[in-house]
Amino acid sequence: MRPLQVISFILYTIVFILIGTILLAVSLELITLDQMKAYYDTYNLRFNIGLIGAMFIFLGLLITHVTFGGIQRERTIAFNTPDGQVLISLSAIENFIKKLSAQMPEIKDMRSSVFASKKGVNISVRVSLWSDANIPDVTERIQGVIKNKIQDMLGIEEPITTKVHVAKIAHREPSKAKKYQETTEDVSQRAPYYRDF
Repeated sequence: MRPLQVISFILYTIVFILIGTILLAVSLELITLDQMKAYYDTYNLRFNIGLIGAMFIFLGLLITHVTFGGIQRERTIAFNTPDGQVLISLSAIENFIKKLSAQMPEIKDMRSSVFASKKGVNISVRVSLWSDANIPDVTERIQGVIKNKIQDMLGIEEPITTKVHVAKIAHREPSKAKKYQETTEDVSQRAPYYRDF
């Protein structure tokens, strides 16, 4: 979460709690409207309340602009060819990265988020690994494979950074072939069953 979003979240939470507390106090008649008006007139809070309100309106508009403007700007990668401009959807790159996990047997599941900016392409990968995987080796290989494949596929010069987050380590179930082999060996070792008629 960006610092601006954290600050706005905290401010909006405080304002909503304050407004809710005042409305609750008014409804329970702990504070009367006449007391509120007298307090408002005595301390001349009109200017301060207006300033705070204007600040919240500005902050809300700024957060909306930053959030939605950033989303639209960063959802595609564009480059020019002699025949015209080419746009590549970042979701297509995310799907491509997900399919790369099939090449690595240590990975149970892999999801990615791709962000493009003028500084380069940032890839955040969330993986679930099998318990028999060597985490430093596998994560280094994931970063290398993703970087090389994306760079070859896109043909871009900008840096590609990959952040790997190991979210889960799962215990690998024995394969069906091993289970089948164990059951057939088990059956062959048992004495045959004869039925008398």
